[in-house]
Amino acid sequence: MPTPSDFRAIDTPAHHRSVVAESLVPCQVPTPKKLRVATDCYEQHFVKFPFVATLHSYSEYLYAGLLEGDPKVGSFVPQPFRLRVGRRKYIPDFYVVSGQHRIVIELKARGEFDRALRVPLEAFFDFYGMKFSIISNDTALTREREALTWLDITRRLASAGDIDTGALEYKLYDQIQMGGNIEFGDIIDEGDRAGSYTKEIALLRLLHRGKLQADLTTPLQYDTVLRSCT
Repeated sequence: MPTPSDFRAIDTPAHHRSVVAESLVPCQVPTPKKLRVATDCYEQHFVKFPFVATLHSYSEYLYAGLLEGDPKVGSFVPQPFRLRVGRRKYIPDFYVVSGQHRIVIELKARGEFDRALRVPLEAFFDFYGMKFSIISNDTALTREREALTWLDITRRLASAGDIDTGALEYKLYDQIQMGGNIEFGDIIDEGDRAGSYTKEIALLRLLHRGKLQADLTTPLQYDTVLRSCT
């Protein structure tokens, strides 16, 4: 249990409150059993967060899938910091590294968030070189099908961490660049899925890194068209 000396405080110039943080090294705050029971919790092993993430709502779960599918996002951490704003405890939903930007994200219904928390948190994170962003749950919910597809892809990739596909990725990428658009089933043998497994993982890694693109607003199927990103 942290003591007061474990926290760092900064008086935010935009508001007469103090924000204090146990640490600003992003690390998933464990979810107490009581909260797991009280909320709609989801757990999954991710690639950009290479551990088992605990998400406290369906919207958070979907949003994590969208983060995996965004090639600009290098990594993310759910429930990354334990903070206090005045006397109120607060844990944000996500810490995201996107390009050169570090973003602390709170998902809220209709994007509404208590101004008494938002103002000092914006000033606090800005002081430490981070942006504090409020995002509506609808951002994830309106892209549900795409998010679910990425969550499925991520599960497959997370379970294949020991498979080396480097050389195969180059070969398949060159094949698609030279041949133009190609269907997933042109490379993956539906009658020998096990024999095509390494190729499948290579293609999914190319999609995940943004080297290939496809319409993933529907589930990934054999007739899904793959194309190179230019």
